[in-house]
Amino acid sequence: MMVFALLLGCSEYVAIKQKETEPVEPPGENFDPFGEAPEWEGCPYGFFGRYYNLPMQHEAVEPEFEPYPQEDPTLLDWWNEDYLSFERYDPSLDFGQNWWPIDEGFEGDPSYFAVKWTAWIRVFETTEVEFVIGAADDFWLYIDETPVYVQAGIHDFGSTVTRVPLDDGQYPLEILYAHRSGENGMRFRMLSENAAICYPEF
Repeated sequence: MMVFALLLGCSEYVAIKQKETEPVEPPGENFDPFGEAPEWEGCPYGFFGRYYNLPMQHEAVEPEFEPYPQEDPTLLDWWNEDYLSFERYDPSLDFGQNWWPIDEGFEGDPSYFAVKWTAWIRVFETTEVEFVIGAADDFWLYIDETPVYVQAGIHDFGSTVTRVPLDDGQYPLEILYAHRSGENGMRFRMLSENAAICYPEF
């Protein structure tokens, strides 16, 4: 697989190239948040979401100064199991503005949270797959464990269209999102008709 992402409509461009790889094999017997590889016929469009409530005292919440946001989400603790609030199936990630999914009555709720979504994407022929993406704040899109779109750091909500070249095949898809300051907004939608997304467990 070769991936190349271009962040449009913003002041910074992110371009990532990776070596070619074969489509992934279905997961093994161990638990996998992606679920087993789907049959695709009748597989529902959607995502498995794990929602985390970030405490108001967390150093990443409302930072006074963040000149270089962390672009590697594996170095962040925002998806720590101690912060896990709930899990659910989301049939759509087009939430728009003023989306506040977690309110447990803690200090700062519902303002600060993080989410990790997993699903499968199938590409029917080698092509560029189009996505609408908008997030305030941090957003990462991984396909086959490769980052294909990165918009780290605190920023306002605004949607853009991103095109990701993908070889035909099926791949695990993962989205990581965190809201840490100000107004909220989140949007992810696939536009292409020559690809499909599903979460097989539902």
